[in-house]
Amino acid sequence: MRARGFRVLVQTAVQAPTPARPGVPISYADILVRQGFGDAASLHAQTVSWLDLYARVRPDRVVIDYAPAAQWAAQLAELPALQLTNGFDSPPADCPPYEANVRGPYLWQQAAAQVQTVERTLHTVAASLAPSTCTTLRGLIEYPHRLMDCVEESDPYAVHRSPSDTRRHYVGPLGEAPDAAAAQWPASPGSRRVF
Repeated sequence: MRARGFRVLVQTAVQAPTPARPGVPISYADILVRQGFGDAASLHAQTVSWLDLYARVRPDRVVIDYAPAAQWAAQLAELPALQLTNGFDSPPADCPPYEANVRGPYLWQQAAAQVQTVERTLHTVAASLAPSTCTTLRGLIEYPHRLMDCVEESDPYAVHRSPSDTRRHYVGPLGEAPDAAAAQWPASPGSRRVF
């Protein structure tokens, strides 16, 4: 099947298990656990599905928006990957808790426990599919080159990022609103413009 010059492939979806911890996620690692990265059987099934697709298509590289299992499979297959992100789904490897005003030790401990859960699952899956693969959450997050479709000031993790990260580039917003009205800025001298 072709659509606008692209070949469309249908792949069987693999359902992540129902999260054991209902409620609001506390960190990105918590989101990953809820999407199957805390269950080796689920992540194995998701990964094999993506690896099968990559084997059929034989891509030179993979472009990912938000697809952590596809990203993990690309890493296992040693496919170069590019992630388009606003930063939210590409946090620092320690996955800081989301609650900016309640960053007590308990939340950090919970976030660290979720990072360990993800890493145990990555290790288990990699042991059966690609034993030489890096099995840390840091390795998964930092594997793709990242085009940040935001400015640094709107990156939710900018203050936590390493300035030496050469795999991350801020490119500003991608796309434009179809019927955007031109902004009318005040013309008085010395006035500030805030967007």
